[in-house]
Amino acid sequence: MTAKIERATDPTASAWVSANAGAGKTQLLANRVTRLLLAGNRPERILCLTYTKAAAAEMSRRLFKDLGGWALLPDDQLAEQLAKVDGGPVGAEELKRARTLFAQALETPGGLKIQTIHSFCQLLLSRFPIEAGVPPRFQVLDERSADELMRSARNAVLLRADGDRNIRDALAVIASRASDVRFGELLDLGINAGRGRIADLVKDHDGDEKRFFAHMRAKLGAPDVDEETLLTRFCESLGGERETCKRAAAWLSAGSTNDQKLGAHLHRFIACIAHDDAIKCLQKIFFKTDGSPRANLVTGATGKRDSQLNAWLEELRVRFVAFDNQLRAVRIAAVTEAIVTVALAVTGEYARLKRLRAALDYDDLILHARDLLLKADASAWVLYKLDGGIDHILVDEAQDTSHDQWEIVRQLAGEFFAGKGAHEGRVRTLFAVGDEKQSIFSFQGAAPKEFGVNRTHFRGLAERAQLDFEDAHPAISRRSARKILEFVDAVFAQDAARAGLTYDKETVRHEGDRDEVGRVEVWPTIPVPEDADPDPWAPVDAAPKRGSHVQLAQQIARRIKELITSGAQIPDKHKPGKTSAATAGDIMILVRRRNAFATEMIRQLLDVKIPVAGADRMVLTEQMAIQDLVALGRFALLPEDDLNLAALLKAPFLNLTEDDLFDLAHDRKQGLWKVLTARKDERPQFAHAHEFLSAALAAADMTPPFEFYARILGRGVRRQIVARLGDEAADAVDEFLALALMHEGAHAPSLESFLDWFEKGASDVKRDMEHAGGAVRVMTIHGAKGLEAPIVVVPDTTQVPVNEQRAPLLYTKDCVFFAVRKELEVPAVATAKDDAHDREMEEYRRLLYVALSRAQDRLYICGWQTLD
Repeated sequence: MTAKIERATDPTASAWVSANAGAGKTQLLANRVTRLLLAGNRPERILCLTYTKAAAAEMSRRLFKDLGGWALLPDDQLAEQLAKVDGGPVGAEELKRARTLFAQALETPGGLKIQTIHSFCQLLLSRFPIEAGVPPRFQVLDERSADELMRSARNAVLLRADGDRNIRDALAVIASRASDVRFGELLDLGINAGRGRIADLVKDHDGDEKRFFAHMRAKLGAPDVDEETLLTRFCESLGGERETCKRAAAWLSAGSTNDQKLGAHLHRFIACIAHDDAIKCLQKIFFKTDGSPRANLVTGATGKRDSQLNAWLEELRVRFVAFDNQLRAVRIAAVTEAIVTVALAVTGEYARLKRLRAALDYDDLILHARDLLLKADASAWVLYKLDGGIDHILVDEAQDTSHDQWEIVRQLAGEFFAGKGAHEGRVRTLFAVGDEKQSIFSFQGAAPKEFGVNRTHFRGLAERAQLDFEDAHPAISRRSARKILEFVDAVFAQDAARAGLTYDKETVRHEGDRDEVGRVEVWPTIPVPEDADPDPWAPVDAAPKRGSHVQLAQQIARRIKELITSGAQIPDKHKPGKTSAATAGDIMILVRRRNAFATEMIRQLLDVKIPVAGADRMVLTEQMAIQDLVALGRFALLPEDDLNLAALLKAPFLNLTEDDLFDLAHDRKQGLWKVLTARKDERPQFAHAHEFLSAALAAADMTPPFEFYARILGRGVRRQIVARLGDEAADAVDEFLALALMHEGAHAPSLESFLDWFEKGASDVKRDMEHAGGAVRVMTIHGAKGLEAPIVVVPDTTQVPVNEQRAPLLYTKDCVFFAVRKELEVPAVATAKDDAHDREMEEYRRLLYVALSRAQDRLYICGWQTLD
């Protein structure tokens, strides 16, 4: 243990550790807990907050493995282990205490408090429900239940629109700015944002929507009128200049070709000066096709012929540009007000439905716990009760902690820094470990800047209280070989490449802890093929067969095949100093998003007979096995649906061929099910399909959804699905059954109800890829955080997120704007878009850092071009 790390794990001092990827932060946290226990601190007085349940389970596993091992080690080996952890002298008393820690941790009521911050908040609110203003026996909604309740709230608000003028008018504005499909997207966007950010912005204006809307209009520079009134005023102001317009149109028509085009637009403007089309004519005169203002209106010769008309046209341009900016601002304000109005109505209804069910969602746990600890009339009592139980707080993955979560930690640890004389010899500490460079969960509220802000805050508290505070920045990285670390340092050596990666202006520097050299390969970017134009007769969603991403996937698959078949040597992690042949399980391919490349990559690996673990996250409704099971349920409910039955007959458990299906369906005079019933004796496969489907029909009305599917799958159907579609299908089937059981716990056990509930909620399944069973892992960088592999391929490096802000709601510190179209941009919105793009680029750099730092021994960098 280095001196810096030893000081950071000192149980008598608070510490803040900013460590690189591969520094062993989880082990460092475990060592800190171990040293606290060795120093005599009771397990129940230690609170360790982690980011995910998986991280909490991993830390618990490591701690109990170490403590359990100590109870059985001989004295000399135990002394050696304690010296590595504690760094101090080891005597008989230390050996005796170490041997009892495992039993002490097991026998402690409630055990070691190693939990996510959501779990801690849930326990806190359960203990103080009256003070927090929550139902005493509240239930916590999982993500799916929360989404279902939000849909109910949305439907309730839409249904009451006829009797609520504000909602009706708001929906009309949104509908006027969006297509049928986009309408639902915009509505969902505002509603989901309304769960937190929009509501907080309005709350900053005393919860008064009108005051917030006035503030937003002021930020936009929008007058307090509607679009129609603004248009009417401007057209009326030009009504007295009709004759001047006619003279200007004639003057322009006698000029150059471009001048004549402007003259034609001006003629059309005169003809419709009292209508909305007049504005479009002026926009064609004063703006280019991309919406930017024209630098020069008329040619020099034309301008010299009549300087007076030229000056009038320039003055009109100034007036129109000012008007156009106001018009855009008014449009932005109108749509934003509409979205905010509907969003707040839905979230208000959502809150009402939660109260009726005595339920809280995950966001509520954090916000109510924060408010409880900040409440003047209750916080003192709550902290007094908690102070008797918490002496040491440890925060893991501190860079991913949100502002509200940090506020909870601040309140819990505030008394820790009251001064040396306040605790009567009782040592109380705060320990945080993280890395700004790896904060990639901004969509969950994480704020990387908060890591440095809170370090400064707690360091100041410790200094004022004259307490020890260790601010450590170890550069060690134990994961990667030397060349890989040098490559990472070189990538982020320039200030521009490092912008947003760290906020304390530090350089990115890694110190290796391994003797192996390592290998980095940077491949040439795959260009777009010359014949890349898609086949006009192919399905619109068909992937191009010769696209650049397809070629790259083929190239990667061939290299992986070569590595495995040639027996490429990598360091053996089980035998230090030895090497072993690379296997498929040693390889990880990381992408930024689950896109067409990830799907193609899996396909190419399977084509060359390389075992692949599939995607790290799957959408159940998109899985073929689940589509077959849903089709089976739909058939049991409505056997007359011929299209559904035709698709079902191709399922692995019925297994009709294309020829069988064509022969059965072609030139029939009745429904497909009736034809199958009539011809069931013609072929064995027809007989099997009819017998199977008849049993499903008979069971549909008599068994709950879970039992319906469990019985069918237990009759060999599960085995047939896995044999056809691979082991990945087994995970999907298991999750489908779990959802069927979950549905029965909250709804009437109806097959139709379950299928409707299932198809309305997008069910994502996150698969555990840490133990991929000897197969290549194709993962997103988000999903790979915390994992590592001897060989890592990073192919998604050329699609830099330039203007990738797809969400049309843009936020500033105190406002929100709607900006889905370029022509609706105004300076305030353009600034917000630039800020959003800067944040995207910062996250892109952090994603790249996380991806590169997953590699232990070999790193491959590549990319492909697109037509965009």
